[in-house]
Amino acid sequence: MPKPSRVRADTELPPEIELRPVPDDLAARVPQTKDYSYAVTHDRVLLVGTSRVVAGVFADANVPVSQGRRGP
Repeated sequence: MPKPSRVRADTELPPEIELRPVPDDLAARVPQTKDYSYAVTHDRVLLVGTSRVVAGVFADANVPVSQGRRGP
């Protein structure tokens, strides 16, 4: 897998990366995500489509700025 800092939309994830279903509470608030999965890698949350292609990359809000996230 590419380094987490290099994962971007359109990256195909290999089969050894564990994907989890989008939580029901999120799918209820954002219905467009109900058929997606997600993976967490380093300090990123990856929204992944059915073909294992990354649809979005989001910084993990739980990682303090001192651990690699840049401030606003």
